Amino acid sequence: MANEPNEDEPLFHAATYTQAPKVSHKVLTKEERQVLIKQHEEKQQEAAKLDQVASKGPVGRWWSRLQSGPNRITPAMAIVALGVVYGDIGTSPLYTMQTFLNGQGGLAHADREAVLGVLSLVFWSITLITTVKYVLIAMRIDNKGEGGIFALYSLVRKYGAWLAIPAMLGGAAFLADSVLTPAVSISSAVEGLETLPAFEKLFTENKQLTLMITAAIILMPFSVQSRGTERIGKAFGSVVLVWFSFLAVVGLANLSQYWSVFAALNPVY
Repeated sequence: MANEPNEDEPLFHAATYTQAPKVSHKVLTKEERQVLIKQHEEKQQEAAKLDQVASKGPVGRWWSRLQSGPNRITPAMAIVALGVVYGDIGTSPLYTMQTFLNGQGGLAHADREAVLGVLSLVFWSITLITTVKYVLIAMRIDNKGEGGIFALYSLVRKYGAWLAIPAMLGGAAFLADSVLTPAVSISSAVEGLETLPAFEKLFTENKQLTLMITAAIILMPFSVQSRGTERIGKAFGSVVLVWFSFLAVVGLANLSQYWSVFAALNPVY
């Protein structure tokens, strides 16, 4: 006759749950233990930094939540964003200023009011479109973390089939901008070489030289684009970082002589 089960005894013994061998800390090699210790110390240091930042008010707490989540900001991510996003924004004033000067008949014919007007236009365009429209509005509207014109269309298409029309127009405008902006930016930069005395004669004798140099420069990034946006972004980001640093140094040097340029911050111009 079978023994009656004891209510205090478990139905199954723990040894029958799994046949996997028990891993002891002693079986780890010295290198593996050092790696585990290092990882533990890094986590403790990161947690201490986040706690220190979180104690600095609402901004610190927001930064702490951001860095502890999946969307944490890293130096590599910042370099990629600098190359992919801000490279387009940072080079746009190149052809804007050149177009303005050509419309004025050259630098010699541009007066103070006209210069302040175009500087004010550039500043407020970047502020309103990039900061207000994109950062404060567009980036807060996403479809499960995805952005872009078609992701936004997937959110509003339930309100009417006709909304596909502005979505297609927006997509076409985005593609056109992606094609035209690199060509215009690079050609404007190459045309700037014509103003240098050392290259003036060379460009005068070869009318197609600007077009050939522009085409060669455009082909280089597009030929390696298949390697991925992250790799290209890191390469472009490094170049854009040097470009922005140069602009900052030259800009600060000129600001020390022409403080009146801050009048362009007035939207009246």
